[in-house]
Amino acid sequence: MKRMKLDDPSQLWEPKDHNRLCCEYFVRGEPSEDPEHPGYVPSLFCFTPMAKTRIDTSRYQRRVQRRLALTPVPVDENQDIAANALLHLNSPKFVDKGTDPGPDPKDARLKELETQVNDLASNYSSLQQEYQRLLEENRTLKQELGEKKSHIQI
Repeated sequence: MKRMKLDDPSQLWEPKDHNRLCCEYFVRGEPSEDPEHPGYVPSLFCFTPMAKTRIDTSRYQRRVQRRLALTPVPVDENQDIAANALLHLNSPKFVDKGTDPGPDPKDARLKELETQVNDLASNYSSLQQEYQRLLEENRTLKQELGEKKSHIQI
């Protein structure tokens, strides 16, 4: 932010330790900690026309929502159980003499969890591929739009 010194307009004013900005200069009434938020820097001043004093934060909110949508989802408890079961697959199974060596009900649950893990991995992989495809499509469309704009200006 630049401002001339009142007593010497040829020099720029520089803030001192005792200088402060009031909350009225910020969009939300206080400075934001997020550098991408419109309220990170003061932008409301008395010389700004009234139409420009209302800053629309919906664009910022959409960006935050997109960022949240791309963050990884916490691991489910069932996934932890399945991962631990997979780690211990090679450990020996002890069977007491005289017990039925038939199928263990835990084995069925383990197979079910393995299937769920495989399905989740497959879904994650396909979502990543779709995300990359959409990014590439977005780049292509922006490039085409830029070319069309340059043809219109000529």
